[in-house]
Amino acid sequence: MNSDLPTPQDPAETPPGSWPCLRCGGTRIEPGSMRTHGGLSFHPANSTFWTLSPNVEIRALLCLDCGSIEIVGDVQRAEALTGRSKPK
Repeated sequence: MNSDLPTPQDPAETPPGSWPCLRCGGTRIEPGSMRTHGGLSFHPANSTFWTLSPNVEIRALLCLDCGSIEIVGDVQRAEALTGRSKPK
């Protein structure tokens, strides 16, 4: 993921054109989520502690120009689960 791009905190609040498509550069981006039975989530392989819910929320952005889907994970949750926060 390009670190120069903003990370949407809430996909419903992503302003149109603020998250360009990584494939075609289009700005017609539709925020949403990916679903499976029970919900799709990411489980860090290197969690530092046991938890009943080692899930990291996944958000998705669909480009209405080319159909590409970008998947974005909750970085703060992953850092908390792995104990690996961004250096200051």
